[in-house]
Amino acid sequence: STANFTDFGNADITNGSISKTYYIQNTGTTPLTLTSVTIGGLNPSDFNITAAPTMTIAGGANTYFTVTFNPTALLSRNATVIILSNDFDEATYDFAISGYGFIDTDGDGVENTADRDDDNDGILDSVECDTCALDPFVNGSFESPAVPANSYAILPTSSVPGWQTSAENFIEIWGSGFNGVTAAAGNQFAELNANIPGTLYQTFCLAGTGGTISWSVKHRARQGTDQAFVKFGPDLANLNLIATMVDNTSAWGTYSGTYTIPAGQTQIILAFQAGYTGSGSQSIGNFIDDIQIIINQNCRDTDGDGVANSLDLDSDNDGIPDVEEGGFKQYSSNKSKVTPFTDTNANGVLDNIDSLVTANT
Repeated sequence: STANFTDFGNADITNGSISKTYYIQNTGTTPLTLTSVTIGGLNPSDFNITAAPTMTIAGGANTYFTVTFNPTALLSRNATVIILSNDFDEATYDFAISGYGFIDTDGDGVENTADRDDDNDGILDSVECDTCALDPFVNGSFESPAVPANSYAILPTSSVPGWQTSAENFIEIWGSGFNGVTAAAGNQFAELNANIPGTLYQTFCLAGTGGTISWSVKHRARQGTDQAFVKFGPDLANLNLIATMVDNTSAWGTYSGTYTIPAGQTQIILAFQAGYTGSGSQSIGNFIDDIQIIINQNCRDTDGDGVANSLDLDSDNDGIPDVEEGGFKQYSSNKSKVTPFTDTNANGVLDNIDSLVTANT
């Protein structure tokens, strides 16, 4: 968490890094010898020890080490700091660390996944890339509609933004703390095995140009050990198994990966499907939470220079900036992108241009 400095926050995968310093104190009277301080866990390469501790700590003294987060991929990144020593009652001490990787190409403070104009040339990405109208992935932590803490609700899919289900058109949502289960993120989470086992999913249109999907999800059992599946595909009848999740009740497990979208595919379903349950009941089991999805569709590259139109300030390579060809030169201060930049609604589009786009859509 941010309170104990184990959450490194957000860093740009192209040029961002965040460092945190941790102290080791020897509260005894005899020297404490450290054997090693290493990084393990799911994404160890994203976290590096950039300042090593003193390996022998005198009684009553302390030392410190620094960990730097430099993400190599999007979304949640997780690792474990492992400290080995000659401490007689705690020779191994470890703690979890986490961070979030993003890209903000134009440096306007809006990461690309939420930015409608990634290069700030005034022309929307959907126009430059010729993509279909893609609604963003929503409600990944099941925070809407609100359910009172320490309770649960079985709700019709029509009242749960973004989500559909293959089972009875109802979704079971728990408030954090109900039956002693704390949400992995936010205040709520969902149970896949509601009245009957089912598949929770969201559907998106695609441009047919291929691309990738970066994804992560947290899973936990309700009783014993539960199993669930991550599946992607063009429709419910043709879902591909992406990952199998198996966890018990002790903690939320984290799963993540990257999926390649086949060229020519114009629709994608992102689905989470119940497997077996530790309870033995098909109506009890498989909690999921903190689902994060980023769909990266391939964009056109008109001039063939290796830079996608959405990131190319002169996409046809004619020497005239796109901001001028798009009719927004008056907002550019004679530069190749809009400046100065005011974006009240944080969608990555200059307010003056945003109002013009909204008026014509």
